[in-house]
Amino acid sequence: MDINAIRQQIIQRHNAKEQRPLGAQHRIWSIFRTSHYQLLQSLIDSPLTFDPVEHTSAIQATNTRLVVGSQHADPNLTEDMELSSSPEYYFRCARLLSDEFLEYIHLYEHRFPADAAWSQNFEQEVNKLELDKPCLLSIMYVGFTVASTGSQRLRHDLSVDGGSRFTNFCTIATEINWMVYQVVRLRGYFRRLLGH
Repeated sequence: MDINAIRQQIIQRHNAKEQRPLGAQHRIWSIFRTSHYQLLQSLIDSPLTFDPVEHTSAIQATNTRLVVGSQHADPNLTEDMELSSSPEYYFRCARLLSDEFLEYIHLYEHRFPADAAWSQNFEQEVNKLELDKPCLLSIMYVGFTVASTGSQRLRHDLSVDGGSRFTNFCTIATEINWMVYQVVRLRGYFRRLLGH
């Protein structure tokens, strides 16, 4: 694993979005452990075939396993961490069979033609996989929160009708089982990094 190559890819993507410049010497890199870099490498190399179960040293499933229209969490998963003034990085992930995945993407493109480039990008990436049989693919949403948890954010987003790409997607993908994962071992580091 080439940590510098991972950093460089993230820097390039970050800076391409015209956000505040992020350099190779930025303090943010000091908070990541090897497990975080392995997670990032997997997300960079193969986001569609990403399986959260392979990264339990960097991420932790929260107590949220929700389907659109449901507000019931799975009691077999860990409790959300207590709220603090530190940021929480999380992501939502749904694993779908490739045929079902493409069906949802086509429905989304038909219903939201203004966002066709997003749908077409997914279709191109799936086609690059050259699948000879259906396999599990991932669709993810990455988030950051201070005032709530990733689970609370998901519950809120599933309770509204459209307005963002995620909520628009959920208006057609009503049977998707979303899992929330929190990136672990970052809260204390952020507190120190930010001088709190």
